[in-house]
Amino acid sequence: IIPSQEDVVCQRLLRRVKKAHQISLEESIAKSLEAKASAMRDEVIMFLGGIVNEDAKFKCKQQVLAFNLEFRRFYPMAPLPMGCDSGVACCRHGNDILVCGLGESRQALVRYVSAHNVWRVLAPMTIGRRGHAIVSHGNFVYVLGGMMDQAVDGSKRITAMVERYDIKRNRWGFTATLPESVWGHSAVVTGTKIVTFGGYHSRDSPTTSVQTYDMKTGLARVTSQLPFPVALTQAVECDGLIYIVCPTGNILKTTDCWRFQTCSALPGFKRAMYGATVHRGRLFVAGGKFNHEAYDDMMMVDLSNQALVNMPEKLPLPMYGFGCVALTLSRGLMVKMAFD
Repeated sequence: IIPSQEDVVCQRLLRRVKKAHQISLEESIAKSLEAKASAMRDEVIMFLGGIVNEDAKFKCKQQVLAFNLEFRRFYPMAPLPMGCDSGVACCRHGNDILVCGLGESRQALVRYVSAHNVWRVLAPMTIGRRGHAIVSHGNFVYVLGGMMDQAVDGSKRITAMVERYDIKRNRWGFTATLPESVWGHSAVVTGTKIVTFGGYHSRDSPTTSVQTYDMKTGLARVTSQLPFPVALTQAVECDGLIYIVCPTGNILKTTDCWRFQTCSALPGFKRAMYGATVHRGRLFVAGGKFNHEAYDDMMMVDLSNQALVNMPEKLPLPMYGFGCVALTLSRGLMVKMAFD
């Protein structure tokens, strides 16, 4: 039987409809999978910039890596707009990251917008500094202490200035002066106060001073002393307790920033410029440098029982002087960056 012209036309139309429906279904499935991947968020440890070896000391890396705690692998994310080294400070703000002290002037402030995996350059600090501390509280970011440029006689100029950045207005302003000029210190927020731990008064003179700046009253004072002089520490807060990781491997714990006790120690640990952050009751420590040797190891301390775990995963390269922050990222963004 020879089909009529109308049958042939109908068959062609049916094939077109079927093909169009198939393409539409495939596109719909693809979009659905993409939406699900974007909606899924994974907990990550972010590694920002850093130095790989002595030869690259003044060629700081701009790479940003996200270590996915679910898949136990690294994903490259949007690179920093400028190099990031040991003199730069960073902190978490919401689910974003703020990094300051970048650029040749050491004044630059940038913000990582995690929702879109982009960096935004914000208003620069009033004075350039390195080796400072930075914390976030409410709609403000505070930068405390640090080194400025060298004096005429070649000595380091160390500042005690506290500078505040208004996130809504994109504006900086001085708020207070610490009792002691210091650099290479660490800091945390507890209540309405910012507390700094140790640091250097000069190039090779670590201090035991614990300084407190009250954001409500604007007053700053030395409130207590650490058990020993120390600098280049990393301080984190977890469940109302403050932990201070020292270059000797000792981990100090305090509830009131007045009394300190050694709660744990990282065996064989002797280094500086390592990264440290806390997430879900676990303290992560990675990398660092001692003399001319850089490290690529990662370790984790369960703060509930002080159990130490040497993680089998390693940093891509031995490095030091990088920023380290825990947050959550879209799985879709990480997968996209991995294949770009």
